Amino acid sequence: MLPIVLSNYCKGQSHTPVDNLLSYPDSIVYTFTPHLVPQKDKESSPPLLFKIKLPPHVLSSYTSGFDAFGFRYSDQQTVYVYIDYYDKNATDTAYRVIRQDEIEHLLLDDLNAINYQNKLDIDNNPFSTTRETWLVKKGSATILLYNIRKENMTRFLRDAGSFTFL
Repeated sequence: MLPIVLSNYCKGQSHTPVDNLLSYPDSIVYTFTPHLVPQKDKESSPPLLFKIKLPPHVLSSYTSGFDAFGFRYSDQQTVYVYIDYYDKNATDTAYRVIRQDEIEHLLLDDLNAINYQNKLDIDNNPFSTTRETWLVKKGSATILLYNIRKENMTRFLRDAGSFTFL
């Protein structure tokens, strides 16, 4: 099985130097490995490198800097990944989010970089109580599985569990 590199994938929407999406028949593997190292006060601050397996058929993706990533699927299903460089003591966990105010807090405050106007535009994808929304924590990574169709939830959860820092 040979991977296909999607080189023109979402052309013009990536703000990171190297975003790798490898497409396989049953999945996509996204690897974040930028060639540039951001600097803060003239000191290099290397980004956290990671990879995650995702279900196939991503319609579009967006990255914002070195810490916010989004992947949009059909039927308004979305996967958000946020890397918190300051949360060093996070516990791995996964839970279903059922309250709209909790989602709004996440999307408007914590994940606002990937909810940027004209990107994944959460305003056109409001929280749905007929869908499933889960929050998965893997170390300093937060993975939000947003408005996933119930029949797809097992697959999305399994793939979110594949997240690993490199």
